[in-house]
Amino acid sequence: VSQLQQVLNLPQETGSKLRTTARDIKAPPSIYGAKQEAKINQTLDELGIKGSPSQQYAQLEPAVGQLSDQIRIELYKNPKAIQLSDIESDFLVNLQDVLRSKAITSTTAKKEIRGYMSDLYGGKMEDTISSPELFELKVKVNKDYGRIAKKLDTGQPLTDREKVIFVARKTIDDIIANKHPDVKKATLQQSNLYDAAESLYKTKQQSILFHLFGIPVPGEPQLRGGADMLGRVLQGRG
Repeated sequence: VSQLQQVLNLPQETGSKLRTTARDIKAPPSIYGAKQEAKINQTLDELGIKGSPSQQYAQLEPAVGQLSDQIRIELYKNPKAIQLSDIESDFLVNLQDVLRSKAITSTTAKKEIRGYMSDLYGGKMEDTISSPELFELKVKVNKDYGRIAKKLDTGQPLTDREKVIFVARKTIDDIIANKHPDVKKATLQQSNLYDAAESLYKTKQQSILFHLFGIPVPGEPQLRGGADMLGRVLQGRG
């Protein structure tokens, strides 16, 4: 039975590999990188992002916009108050690796967290912020994160402020998901789309040596669109 199931699953697995190879998604270097790349590809599949890298890249903005609209509707239905002190604590939890390695001190981390949050907010923050307001700050974080991703990709060291920005999106995602479980998936999907943008931008400009069923095949980016289409057929996604 298990062997039969493996045979039945083969088209799905082959289709998934084709689509993954066509996109060539790369997460920042980390022991969790492969897992994150799989999550990004899963999100792209779930949201129906398809075609050549250029076509998929163009589909990211409207997809992010649709997710943002969905999230805003849910947050404004039942806004939650969030303590600024709790946000700071969650930032520090996500900074534990760099704090433990002394790459940043606790005092400096707290200073940069408060400074960055104030910069996002556009002035001194009150003791509490509403969950819809926090989501709007996350939209700004997504734009800041692109610069961090480029530095990580080229192995450049991050400044203290950039170390805070690096964990800001996860911190805010976690807080919003905790306060509003109904938007957890959409919030994470949105972040995954921002992560996909950097890779798809690179891929759409590259000539490629494409490994099709283990055989290297030279071609241009358009070939990736064909691979994605074939992958969708094998997956039964159309």
